Amino acid sequence: MDDPFLLDQNRIEGQIELLTPNFERWRQLRDGDLPPAGTEEREEVNEEYRYLTNELSTSVRSIGWEIDDLQETLSLMLKANSPALASASSRDNRSAFLVRVRSFIDEVAREVAMATTTPVE
Repeated sequence: MDDPFLLDQNRIEGQIELLTPNFERWRQLRDGDLPPAGTEEREEVNEEYRYLTNELSTSVRSIGWEIDDLQETLSLMLKANSPALASASSRDNRSAFLVRVRSFIDEVAREVAMATTTPVE
């Protein structure tokens, strides 16, 4: 039987891999030099920024739910004395993964929540 935690962990890792470049680009737009106000280039930057803000918000919510589900999976595996959790290092690695991804998702959520609707000069 496949380890349900590892299956979900792999899915979350894939989602994080997709989220990370969008987050980096969003930060570049937020913190970078902007084209002059009122220009087509500025409107394109604003549009991309709004799009990425939306995408990040949606992704953070979705990944947050996945992390909650994975935490529940780990709890159930612990209660059932799953053989996959026989070693302390396996339990520790899984717990560390949850802490690490939750911290990253919380960081993204905090930054996006504090953002304006367009990059600020």
